[in-house]
Amino acid sequence: TTLKFQIYWTFKSGLKTLEERVEYARTSGEPVSYRVVDYTYNPNSQYTYKTMWWWSNNAGSYSLKFSSKLGSSAGFSKDDGVWMAGSSCIDGNVNSNGCGLGVWGIGNYDKGDTACNTVYYCSSSSSCTTTAYSDLNVKMYAWAEQASSSPPRPPPSALPPDPNTSPTINGCCQRSALDDRCAPYEYYQGRCIRLNGRTIGCSRGYWAAHKVYHESSERCLPSPPSPPSPPSPPSPP
Repeated sequence: TTLKFQIYWTFKSGLKTLEERVEYARTSGEPVSYRVVDYTYNPNSQYTYKTMWWWSNNAGSYSLKFSSKLGSSAGFSKDDGVWMAGSSCIDGNVNSNGCGLGVWGIGNYDKGDTACNTVYYCSSSSSCTTTAYSDLNVKMYAWAEQASSSPPRPPPSALPPDPNTSPTINGCCQRSALDDRCAPYEYYQGRCIRLNGRTIGCSRGYWAAHKVYHESSERCLPSPPSPPSPPSPPSPP
């Protein structure tokens, strides 16, 4: 399996369930900020975009898809749909506002509904590299980036060190090799803390053994150097 690219989505309309998210997207459009990390076309390059994502304006209502057996047998969308990032508004069905393809992503774009395994990389709306994979593997993770009003106590194996001491290099789980923001979904109950060694799995993130978690920035950063030892008192005459 080869990782093609990663797309980070930041939704601007607040917290929603998956049902609420796609329903709102198909009817009103979802404002999204994207960050894309490319591992294929220009390896380790990053791109940022802001736009409206519509999923597919002809997907049909989602009011029953998540609450009955109908959803498991009738497909996730009645017609088209794309999970994509780009700078112009995105709609898998092409809507009246002129929204269409993005630049990066997967989906069934405005065609017969058998192409949801298509991966897109487009340098423009009319110039795209498309590949259909029989073994396409897409992973999606979601988390809320807001502090809990009463954060739960972590297990003893992941208790932070004494806050009165300087940070030491005990490792930190960040979102990727290039993204040093802490990966909260790898920590106990979604709360990043300073670790005493590798006491978590960090299977979906990137383990940065030479870094430490900094609460003020919520990032995995190199540990500051230890303060110098105070000078020895002079010997008595």
